[in-house]
Amino acid sequence: MESALTKMLPHELIIPEITAPSEPIEYDLQIMAHTATTIVESLGIEPESVVLLYYQAQGEALTAEIRNKIIECGATFIDVPFSYAHVGDLIRSGKGRTQEHIDADMVKIKDGFTHAVNINANRNDDNGLKKPEELEALGEYIKARGPFFGAIMDSRWMKVDLPTPEEAATAGRAWDEYYTMVMRSFDRPWDQISEAQEILAQRLQQGSRLDVFVKSEDARFTTKLSMKIGGKSTANSTIESNFPGSEVFFGPERGTMNGTLGIDHPFILEGQVIPNLVLTIQDGAVTDYKVYDDDGNIDVGAQSRITKLFDLLRDDETGKIEIGEFGIGTNSELFGIIPNPQLSEKARGLHLGIGGFGNDFSDQDNGVRTPRGHIDFVRQNGGTHSTMTVDGKVIQANGYFVDPRLSILHTRQG
Repeated sequence: MESALTKMLPHELIIPEITAPSEPIEYDLQIMAHTATTIVESLGIEPESVVLLYYQAQGEALTAEIRNKIIECGATFIDVPFSYAHVGDLIRSGKGRTQEHIDADMVKIKDGFTHAVNINANRNDDNGLKKPEELEALGEYIKARGPFFGAIMDSRWMKVDLPTPEEAATAGRAWDEYYTMVMRSFDRPWDQISEAQEILAQRLQQGSRLDVFVKSEDARFTTKLSMKIGGKSTANSTIESNFPGSEVFFGPERGTMNGTLGIDHPFILEGQVIPNLVLTIQDGAVTDYKVYDDDGNIDVGAQSRITKLFDLLRDDETGKIEIGEFGIGTNSELFGIIPNPQLSEKARGLHLGIGGFGNDFSDQDNGVRTPRGHIDFVRQNGGTHSTMTVDGKVIQANGYFVDPRLSILHTRQG
């Protein structure tokens, strides 16, 4: 059936939500065009499709290429640019009602699109909110957007993360080197990776217990986790929902994960730079968390931001901060410190999803329910110091899978 939006407009509907003028990034247009083709083909865009393009301003180069591909398919798109900084400005100025009206418009179109592409190019687009009342208002803002994000998750969606100089600087890496690394991660032998990941997924799915150990030079950040796998399906994900891929993941048996997750590198979370993080997990829920400053003391500001976020990730019934996902990243082109968790979760390492999957991944869902889905917390292993066992049998040693059929998962180009 032709949608109301398709009848109204031949190709586009622009929602003037937020724009963020800043120094443009010159992405390789040939790579952007190739990436756009891969995304549109992966999403299965057809003439009757209506595609929501929800993007940060620096994602315009890729967004433009995707628009062209959508038009070539005879489909329709909806433009919604966004900016964390503008959200901060609205909250500080007390003009929250302006944003409420925009959110209402978004809710009106939530049933009007069939596909969604969320394009992020994070330039430390900090909302700048630090006062308790501002952080409280931000929490209300995020809750108010729940129906919009829920509509995205109910559609056929793809999330894309582009590299930025700010991410490279946060990681202490040269921009050219960081940019080249991420661009190479976009172009992988996805079919071969999918075949290898299926073998890994089946091995996990057949097991009953998983133990993980990742050593850190600073003992505070050593990761040691154990959990029951619980017989849930293990997802084999390349580029079905995230770009670049790839990973396998599952919902651990609820209430069985115990141990510590240590993240000893900076990462970007909800537009904020978090220098590090230690999570203590007991019976499947986070019971303690700490962020340290350079002097080894608690970073009060970062700790407060994590607290506000966790308040949005508490289970609807238990009120606990529960683990909904365990994932293993397999994109070997991604390495070193990568502050963006959506990119770093695909690198060789592991991640925990705090919060629930919801209906989008019912086969992996372990029953955790939260107002806004889940957020991934990533521990990269850099290809070393990582051991995983399933029912006492080693499947990964020093960051490498022991099954030779999985070698593509730690093979780099060139």
